[in-house]
Amino acid sequence: ERDIFGKFSLGVTKQTLDEGAFTYMNDAALGILGLEKWEGRTLRDVFPDDKDYLEVKKHLIERSMGKSGEYTVEAMRPVDRKKFPVSIAAVPETDLQGNIIGSVAIVRDLSVEKASENIYGYIATTKDYREMLTKVVQEVSNVIPFDRFIITLYNAEMTHLREFYTFPRTGRTQSNIRWWPISAFLKEFLNTGPFRVDNIGEFLNEPQWQHLKATTEFKRLRDEGFQSFLRYNVIEPGKVV
Repeated sequence: ERDIFGKFSLGVTKQTLDEGAFTYMNDAALGILGLEKWEGRTLRDVFPDDKDYLEVKKHLIERSMGKSGEYTVEAMRPVDRKKFPVSIAAVPETDLQGNIIGSVAIVRDLSVEKASENIYGYIATTKDYREMLTKVVQEVSNVIPFDRFIITLYNAEMTHLREFYTFPRTGRTQSNIRWWPISAFLKEFLNTGPFRVDNIGEFLNEPQWQHLKATTEFKRLRDEGFQSFLRYNVIEPGKVV
């Protein structure tokens, strides 16, 4: 059974009905809840706020009565104390004799869905584009924490660009009106999908990317101490903008 749960992409947890002590958690659940291990942990560790904890306890009572249920609450990762929405679908856990001994729950992180919902709301209702962009970037930071977020614009001929807005984690938001020629490096990635580098040093040591070491963009990233980046092209309609 645990081998099967271990292959699930969704989080799976088991917990007792009295103290809410975890008795099992697959790797997906550990990742969602920000835990290194489940042993010695209880529901209170991931639902420290009384409102969310009492909601979970209420549903545990329903499990003890043989009822299944699905609900949404906010969990908190112990590692960074960051709250995020989760969907929980739970059923009673029984032994071989059919006695209820705990609860089995499927846990799904709703952070991306919630951020997307909020972003669409901001786009539809916020008239000032600067305010809208700030709100959108704040939502993105809840899902993908960053040290710097850059929005770049390309001209219609795809020969020049400018940093439309730069959002540092701390400090004042910046906008640059100067247009720059698109470098050979960026031209390589204009027609690619999302491009993610987790370790810039290792990336530049790979034979197919060593030619990028001398580019202005990567020199800037390394000089400023950045270790990773994620680049995503915005396409509308049918071309990178």
